[in-house]
Amino acid sequence: MTTHVIPVLTANDRLKQRFDGMLAVSLVLAAALHVLLSELFPEMSAVSWSIPAEEIIDVVRIEDIELPADPGELSRPSMPVISVDAPLEQTLPTIRFDEYVKLPPPPDAGAEVADGNGTPFTPYTVAPEFLNARELRCALEKAYPPALRDAGLGATVSMLINIDEEGKILGARIGEPAAYAALDRAALSLVDVMRFRPAMNQDRYVAVWIALPLTFQVR
Repeated sequence: MTTHVIPVLTANDRLKQRFDGMLAVSLVLAAALHVLLSELFPEMSAVSWSIPAEEIIDVVRIEDIELPADPGELSRPSMPVISVDAPLEQTLPTIRFDEYVKLPPPPDAGAEVADGNGTPFTPYTVAPEFLNARELRCALEKAYPPALRDAGLGATVSMLINIDEEGKILGARIGEPAAYAALDRAALSLVDVMRFRPAMNQDRYVAVWIALPLTFQVR
């Protein structure tokens, strides 16, 4: 009598037999699920979110500021001025006509005579011409003695200036002293600044003395 032995499969053996089929089915189901999700949700993006931070405002207290009182309109500083109204010509002594005066004969052309102060006088037909009045005005303002200017004191200085045939200044002196000697010295210091066109007698240049008043005045 022949005996047939029926092999008994264990659970591990059964798993090995069905593994290939189960793996194929799982892959098919996973692919199908992936396709389904792609169709249902075509675009998916992550939403960014954050917790807003609390804004802190630092409050600075400003103390009240008291503004000073309005000082009012300030006056401009006073500046000295130079007199430009006086003509550049030799001052002559006054001649009275209420009585007969025997006059001397007229001098020859180019001859010099002296006035009452001993200053030579040369006849001329064209007076010397000032060439730099503006420059002299600026120099006069700088030469004004500060003590007298601040005190509001001024005066007119009468100068006698000798100008040669080329317009150069040969000499200068004070004709009538001012009330303040400092103004006389200031006026003499301006001689180097002055520029003249020489005087003419007929058709030629001549050397002459002129009287030039300089006024130191505070406006």
